[in-house]
Amino acid sequence: MIFRLDAVNEQIFSEIAGKTEQQCTAAETIDFIEETCTLPDSRVFVDCVPCGLNDSDLVSIADLARNHELQVRFISQIPSKKILADGGGYRSRDTVFNLMQRTFGTLVQTADEPYESCTVAGFKGTIAFITRPAPQI
Repeated sequence: MIFRLDAVNEQIFSEIAGKTEQQCTAAETIDFIEETCTLPDSRVFVDCVPCGLNDSDLVSIADLARNHELQVRFISQIPSKKILADGGGYRSRDTVFNLMQRTFGTLVQTADEPYESCTVAGFKGTIAFITRPAPQI
């Protein structure tokens, strides 16, 4: 199961998602993620696009991998025109990787195909970095 979680702060989450009343809140999304992790044979992926607006939430999102067998995947790409217009911007793989290492300690690379996956001492899950070519917007 793949979840998209770009922020834990509700205001930022809504701003990035362009939230409508039919969509979940950040807290509800986290609850769904945690509940899914308890299901037998579940494979859970949490995708996050580091876009500047959510810089303060990236560590909290990665921290989900501490107590849950899931993979948090930071996808480095140019975000939508709306995010750019609202003051956000691209965050490189190196910027996010360095933030994670400063916060959690050494990240040990375990796989490089089709993307870079890393373990962190004391974490049940992993943190991954997906670098995609920037789309033309």
